[in-house]
Amino acid sequence: MLFSVVSSVILSLGGASVLIYGLSRWLGQVWAQRIINAEQARHSKELEVYKTQLQVAQATLGRYYEHQFESYSCLWESLYKAKIAGDKLMNVASQENLLAFSDRVAELETAILANMLLLEEDHYQRLLGLIGTFQAFEFGKTTLIQLRRGDHIDGQEISSALAFNHQFFTQYNQLLRQIATTFKSQLRLPSASMDATKGLQA
Repeated sequence: MLFSVVSSVILSLGGASVLIYGLSRWLGQVWAQRIINAEQARHSKELEVYKTQLQVAQATLGRYYEHQFESYSCLWESLYKAKIAGDKLMNVASQENLLAFSDRVAELETAILANMLLLEEDHYQRLLGLIGTFQAFEFGKTTLIQLRRGDHIDGQEISSALAFNHQFFTQYNQLLRQIATTFKSQLRLPSASMDATKGLQA
């Protein structure tokens, strides 16, 4: 009888242990799953936030490049008009051509300042250098016109003025070719797509 009682106690204790173990394991699994679900929910929420931020950044960047493309296109148009006016002035040093060239250079300078926020710093500095070269060329042509209008024409002074003008004519065409290359690179355009660059080898 004593053996039976002891056996019953051991069995009852063993059954309770099994029950407690099973219950603990089940609770552990439940809480583990809840933690996993909570982490997944938190990560999903963070991912959505990151996706939204990325979409906003992409939209902002897209608008920036769109405006930059428009600015560079506008500037190139002004550059090309100034180049054409400069070529005419180089061929015929008249007051009419001088005034037309001066107006084009002034328009270009205004366009550069108006689009300064969207220009790459290197491009901005190159354009300022080009403006300086244009102005030097304009000064040289003004001097030449005045010399030719004088009562006494000094052939040596005219030759010096012509050489001065040719130097800056060559220089601004070189600068224009460099700027055209950097603009195309900035806008990711193929070399053949900017027809406006034709004739810059003059």
